[in-house]
Amino acid sequence: MASQIEGHPKALLEAMACGLTVIGVDAPGIRELIQHGENGWLCSANEDSLRAAIQELLAQPQLRAELGCRARKFVVENFAIAQVTQLELAVLKKVVGNL
Repeated sequence: MASQIEGHPKALLEAMACGLTVIGVDAPGIRELIQHGENGWLCSANEDSLRAAIQELLAQPQLRAELGCRARKFVVENFAIAQVTQLELAVLKKVVGNL
């Protein structure tokens, strides 16, 4: 089932970090991570669009490989574990401080 909105889609980032080709819904939180045709594939939030995206990428193994490589590079450059950990720790400290 396709999400209509994602805050910080960790499963998507994990798949990208593994060099997998990702298909995501063109929705907030996802479109900020996937640049269509560069590091993944965006589609509309309906079955026909998702089916077409899957069929398109199944038919193009070289494109899938390239998207996966660029997805991994994007995550390594923008979401290093130390960087993400510090950001999430800052959010948690802010939440705890506001209790």
